[in-house]
Amino acid sequence: MDANQVVEKILAQGRAEAEKIKAQADEKIKALKEACGEELSKYRQETQRLARIAGEEKKNRVLAAARIAIAKEITEAKRNLLNTVIEKTGRNIKSLGDSEYLSIMEGLILRSVKTGNEEVVIDKNEKRINENFIRNVNQKLADRGNLRLASDRADIKAGFILRQGKVRSNAALDVLLKEACGQLEGRLAEQLFG
Repeated sequence: MDANQVVEKILAQGRAEAEKIKAQADEKIKALKEACGEELSKYRQETQRLARIAGEEKKNRVLAAARIAIAKEITEAKRNLLNTVIEKTGRNIKSLGDSEYLSIMEGLILRSVKTGNEEVVIDKNEKRINENFIRNVNQKLADRGNLRLASDRADIKAGFILRQGKVRSNAALDVLLKEACGQLEGRLAEQLFG
């Protein structure tokens, strides 16, 4: 064999070895691509799953916030309506005819009296609750009937305050209406959130 043949044989062996190494490398690359492709597919699926979960959570948070905002608006609207009704009720009671107004006041006094020895404090401009009215209430209280009209007056617009010493029972119309409003707001809250 001459030198050219030896060189050619070495080159052929080198090429064959290179082809073999290249084929092995191609196989490894193919296997890595498949493995990476599977991993990438798994990562994509996991990413999509997490994105769906995050999307659902965000949607639920937005819906919850919207429900709370709507509930607040409804509560505020009902509270405003309730306040309007209470104010109108107060005006209506104040503008009742004498007999109706005095009938309401009589019922309130009869329910509010503790001992029957209280003073009845009325508004500074009250004209309908007078000595004659107190005398009629005392007759209905019978042996407990020792109410008397106080000499001093208060700025209560309508209603009365029963006073015996330092003990007071405030039945001013504004106080009674605020109390009723508070009770109605409690019921309103129960209906909305109960």
